[in-house]
Amino acid sequence: GVAATAHEPVEEAPAQEPQPAAAAAEIRAAKGPVEIRWPPERADRVLMLRLTSAQGALLPGRAVRLALEQAGLVHGPQRIYHRVADDGSVLVSAANMLRPGDLDPAVMDEQQFRGLSLFSVLPGAMSPVRMLEELVAVARAVAWRLGAVVQDEHGEELDGERLVKLRQSLPDEPEHGTA
Repeated sequence: GVAATAHEPVEEAPAQEPQPAAAAAEIRAAKGPVEIRWPPERADRVLMLRLTSAQGALLPGRAVRLALEQAGLVHGPQRIYHRVADDGSVLVSAANMLRPGDLDPAVMDEQQFRGLSLFSVLPGAMSPVRMLEELVAVARAVAWRLGAVVQDEHGEELDGERLVKLRQSLPDEPEHGTA
């Protein structure tokens, strides 16, 4: 360890990496691939967040691919990335912010991206509030790795007030397909 000097407060810990709520990617990898169930049976609503560079710069493709994979997302249907529950249902998806939205791991290391769209389709594998929490956790984990900012679907930074309004717009009842 390094001894603290008078200039370095000991209480300050390094910024902790945010963790998605259901951090089961390592366990899932050990069990082998799960068949991703996409698209959902029905889509009543899509919760959408955006990730962009804080300075408006382009995001390097290799960093984007690694950030998505380290946050537990896998490449799958629709040529985009998905975070899936143990039963294969999609919790969160990530696409290129620009249409058609493709993220191809074979070529994205050489690409640059203006930003990412992260979204969850309701009803989902969890209650709407839990789906939102998972979406926000994944978005924050990927953004943390990229030095990016999380925005709402209108491009406004996702602050506490916007998150509260988004949560309040969700149905109260635990409306979802599977437990």
